[in-house]
Amino acid sequence: MGATGPIPNPNSITRHKPKQRRRTLKAGVVTIPELPADYRPETVAWWQTWIESPQAEFFADTDWQTLRRCAALVDMFYTAPTAQLAAEIRQIESKLGATQADRDRLGWTTEPPAEPTPTQPGKTRTDPRRASGR
Repeated sequence: MGATGPIPNPNSITRHKPKQRRRTLKAGVVTIPELPADYRPETVAWWQTWIESPQAEFFADTDWQTLRRCAALVDMFYTAPTAQLAAEIRQIESKLGATQADRDRLGWTTEPPAEPTPTQPGKTRTDPRRASGR
């Protein structure tokens, strides 16, 4: 089966500007709204993951409203999982940059977190991808 059109030149240079603005995300202090109701522990863990994510620094009120609505879906999913709920949750999370592929599509790059100083309280974690030397 052949392809349509001529073979692209491997030495070609793209002279147009990228259509998408690139944004670099780095973790910072964010005012996070409270989870509005009593949810299952799995939903609370899901919410905690989102509020600790680097992209949370850039979330506007509308993004937090979207996540609050999604929390209800996540809670329903953990109560009675369905493919329809999983698909809806995945779609919402994708728009908010849940995976590395989503962040690439959105034009976001993530900076590694700063090393904690002895005066900073809290947990630290090591990214297992960094430990392998990649």
